[in-house]
Amino acid sequence: SDELDLKYFLNQKDKQRRSVLYIMSINRYYKLLDNDTIGTIVSQMWNGRNKNHSLWLFSSLYSMLSAPLGSPDVINLDAQPDIDIPYVFQYEQWISSCYLRSQPENCSVILLAFFYMWMTYRIVMLDAFDDIMVTTELKTYLTIAIFWSFSVNIKNATEFFFAFRTSREFRVDIWITLDLLSLLMMIMLAIDLPYFMIHENDLRSQQYQDSYYERTFLTSILNAMVLGLTWGRLVGVLMLNRYLGPILRMIYLVFREVFIFLVVFLAWGILAAGILCSVFYLYKDDFETQSGTYLNIFETSLGNYDIHGWRRFSVFGIAVYAVIITICAIVMINFLVAILTNIYMDIHEKAEAEHRVAILRKLHRMTWDSRFGFLIFVYSPLNLISLLFVPFIIFPDTARDFKSWNDKLCKSFFVIIYALPFFIVFLVMELILLPFVWLK
Repeated sequence: SDELDLKYFLNQKDKQRRSVLYIMSINRYYKLLDNDTIGTIVSQMWNGRNKNHSLWLFSSLYSMLSAPLGSPDVINLDAQPDIDIPYVFQYEQWISSCYLRSQPENCSVILLAFFYMWMTYRIVMLDAFDDIMVTTELKTYLTIAIFWSFSVNIKNATEFFFAFRTSREFRVDIWITLDLLSLLMMIMLAIDLPYFMIHENDLRSQQYQDSYYERTFLTSILNAMVLGLTWGRLVGVLMLNRYLGPILRMIYLVFREVFIFLVVFLAWGILAAGILCSVFYLYKDDFETQSGTYLNIFETSLGNYDIHGWRRFSVFGIAVYAVIITICAIVMINFLVAILTNIYMDIHEKAEAEHRVAILRKLHRMTWDSRFGFLIFVYSPLNLISLLFVPFIIFPDTARDFKSWNDKLCKSFFVIIYALPFFIVFLVMELILLPFVWLK
């Protein structure tokens, strides 16, 4: 069919093992990526070769409960699940589906963000911003957060090593940077960096109270930055979601356009403040300082202006002031018109394509390899287990024959880390359904 032919050509690779789809994503060919057929192909590659059927379909009790009243399936105790369809708990599904393998890691990042939020709540309740490590509870929380964040960064490092061993291109994106920065700032909190920044000044000035407040303020700022980074990483995870991803991408693109506008507006405000301050600083109180003049211009752009209070040159001053007010109004109106018309429509069209760009980049990093798949198979913080086997694939001679070992390792990991939790969830689910089936 035409779709299969297109899929074949889109998966052709260059000398750097980059597929046509990946090249389209890094160059942001929006018109091509917005195509519905290409979107279907990307979705199929992301979800795997087969549809992932849930645990519910494997449950005989669920089949009996969902059967209509009067149907013989309601009391069919001999019903057996269809073993010919692929289920979500099967090993083959996990090695072929990047979507399945990304979900545990995404959950780990989301849980880390909520855990750090809880830790911040406890710091506030205990009023411990002056020294987070002073209580055993907070010390334990911060140690867990650092270990967790470290494992997330190790996951990024193993993905880099995986790309190196499979001769793939690896790009450091904004999300990897956020992971690294959050870890570094957590370590700064653990070693109490604000104390070292304030301590010498405290000894010099002997103003303990001022130093105490400065230390507390710096610690709270550092903690707020970590909180922002962890939740920013959570946004990166949600951008891969097929429902939330396009919406978040659209919001991100809108904010990017707003940022460009703010840069232009800030530049114009600085220029206008320089003109007004240098010419009229002797003749109007609002223009005595550069910062005060800029704040006056900002208030003026919001409609709060005062043309009175001139000591001299009032006519000339009001004329110049009116020109600046007019330009501010034009900039603001143009921005609003652009957002509400052309820019918004353009961003709306790009949102779906941007979502596919994110999926393709993740797909390029997570596509399975039969020799080194164990590097990307386990989620954080349990991924530290895979580090024990990294020395065996560093050298080409040992890596060449690692295919069978990779299969054994991944199956062992799967049984312990994935299959066992699936079995526990299935058992709990059956126990919950049993009384409802009996009542029916």
